[in-house]
Amino acid sequence: MLENVRFSLASGEFAAVFGPSGCGKTTLLNIVAGLDPDLQGEVRLTTADDNGHPVIGYVFQNPRLLPWKTVEENVRLVLPSDQATGDRVTEVLHAVGLEEARHVYPNRLSVGMSRRVALARAFVIEPELLLMDEPFVSIDAAAANRLRRLLLSMLDRRPTTVLFVTHDLREAISLADRILLLSGPPTGIVADVAVDIPRGERTGEAVEGFRTRLLDECGDTLRAALDPR
Repeated sequence: MLENVRFSLASGEFAAVFGPSGCGKTTLLNIVAGLDPDLQGEVRLTTADDNGHPVIGYVFQNPRLLPWKTVEENVRLVLPSDQATGDRVTEVLHAVGLEEARHVYPNRLSVGMSRRVALARAFVIEPELLLMDEPFVSIDAAAANRLRRLLLSMLDRRPTTVLFVTHDLREAISLADRILLLSGPPTGIVADVAVDIPRGERTGEAVEGFRTRLLDECGDTLRAALDPR
């Protein structure tokens, strides 16, 4: 259960949500996305022009591709009919390196390729807020690193605000501007940490140094949330 969870994100900010399994990280994303009917609280979302509801992209743990549709059709699916022309879809498929696979069906894709389709589908709507729920989990380290680099390159092309759930502290440090540390149930934010390493300097050594510092500062709460790997 989430309790007294309160935070705000600036436009274009990348925040990682980190905490122990079962603490409500996915529930938090669903609440922000408006998918939790049992919410007792308030979520305030603003658009770039402060008018209406923001465009939200959601990348789930499972890519959730429709098996009877091609890569291109899965990406095009989220666009309004009047925007579902080829130019935007082609652009985003090119950005994720899948332009040549646009007519391939999901059962012919590797896990990494499926996750790239999910990224493309989230970015094709040009979201103002991007929600990501452990999108690179259960793949090998090399593939995960390639996808993280791809994510950052796409954010360079089209900046957006990101709320990113992860169980991997190194991943959070590598990607995020801030890390929101959640406690176990009843879940609350026990730390809100700015990642002060310039993005271009987030090497393995720098990430490990920051991780060690977090362990020293946040103590047992953070240790309990760490992935044992």
